[in-house]
Amino acid sequence: MQATEYFWVRVLPHEKHNIDLLLKMEKILFLQDAVNLYTLVPLVAYQRAYLYQDRNGNSSGYALVMNHSQSSDTAYLFSYGIMPQFQGIGLGTGGFKDLVHLLYGEGFAKMELTVSPSNTAALSIYRLLPVLEETLFPDHYGENQTRICLLLKLGNIFHNLS
Repeated sequence: MQATEYFWVRVLPHEKHNIDLLLKMEKILFLQDAVNLYTLVPLVAYQRAYLYQDRNGNSSGYALVMNHSQSSDTAYLFSYGIMPQFQGIGLGTGGFKDLVHLLYGEGFAKMELTVSPSNTAALSIYRLLPVLEETLFPDHYGENQTRICLLLKLGNIFHNLS
């Protein structure tokens, strides 16, 4: 499977089946740390939620993206995931590249996100982009919940991601 067979589809507030699918994916990937329905519904309605789908409408992953509250040219990647059965075949990297392209096309110049230092697979994907800032936040989500905050440059860089 190649990432080019997939594309991002925005989830709309009236698409209950897609909201349920987003919630299911979150729970599979993030277990007890997954967002709940009370968080997800406003994200879909007032921010950006996407499914990474093939041409037949089968979803392999998702992204939850928010507008940065302090910088209008910055997207905040709230959650990003590829389902386990699709991992290890390039869809995580391909999906991220496609998401960068999409967000840059929507006018964003930068992306901010937080990631666990132990999530080396995600870090290797995120660091494909130029890192403008990298900050370590010990106990960010509570005791032993350290996160790395990355501010990434989008720009035209996605043309160089292959």
